[in-house]
Amino acid sequence: MLSPQHPRTEHLRRSRGAALVEMAVVTPMLILLVFGVIEATRMCMVAQLLTNAAREGCRVAVNNSTTSANVDARVKATLDASDTRIYPLITETLNYPNLSQARLNTPISLTLSVPFSSVDWLAPPFFFSSRTITATAVMLSQRP
Repeated sequence: MLSPQHPRTEHLRRSRGAALVEMAVVTPMLILLVFGVIEATRMCMVAQLLTNAAREGCRVAVNNSTTSANVDARVKATLDASDTRIYPLITETLNYPNLSQARLNTPISLTLSVPFSSVDWLAPPFFFSSRTITATAVMLSQRP
């Protein structure tokens, strides 16, 4: 003859089932949150790298007797020093391609941009796949 279930055992079994259902509901949201944080962090990191590289390139561009090749070299060196492989992926726009035409106190701007989908850490980007990260630096020419 079967003995009736003890009320305490029945309660434990029900609470285990409730915990399992709660875990099944919360786990996907937690995973999405973690992936979102990873992508947002990577996007901020790349934006900061591009900002630093744009500033360094613009510093070179405003000096006397420099060329666009010097600017490219400085941007590449700055990005290479960060130990990332972003340089081949960036689009660089200098408002004075021929820097010898820029005169004293003329604003010179350098814009760097890269699509986030080519620099993200996760295989398919989840949240920011269509974004383009852009950084611009503007300085006054020091050329006479």
